[in-house]
Amino acid sequence: MFSVGMGVFWEILEHFYDGIAGTNAQQFMVSTSGSYILAGDIPLCGHDALNDTMWDLTLNFVGALAVAVYALVRHDKIIAIYRRNLHPTVAKNKM
Repeated sequence: MFSVGMGVFWEILEHFYDGIAGTNAQQFMVSTSGSYILAGDIPLCGHDALNDTMWDLTLNFVGALAVAVYALVRHDKIIAIYRRNLHPTVAKNKM
């Protein structure tokens, strides 16, 4: 959930930056790609205007899902490493 939330936060930042700085970070213009919007640039319409944002969010979700599946499969190994190295009560007992 944290990874997906950070992806959404990033897209919101892109949206506001595009509005404030006059850039095309979200790729909503036909004639520019990530640069400042010029006078003759043509905006995309409909779904075309959302493609960059939707792909970013989709790939963010897929990456977060892959990490979650890995953590689920390797749960026992991850817990063992945590208990051995990071758990506060274990660290106190080692002293």
